[in-house]
Amino acid sequence: MPHMSLNYDINYMYQVIVDLMHSLWPIIAAGLGIAMAGLLLAVIAKVFRRWVDDEG
Repeated sequence: MPHMSLNYDINYMYQVIVDLMHSLWPIIAAGLGIAMAGLLLAVIAKVFRRWVDDEG
């Protein structure tokens, strides 16, 4: 019966994770940029809404 041994190097797994993060970084950066722009617009709208409510 053939004997199989599991030989692996944990550095290969780390390299795969690093390569995956490098390849996904443009998508992640774009998503973070859109989220930050949306947050900024929401804050500006909230402040403007409060300012208009205080005037009336």
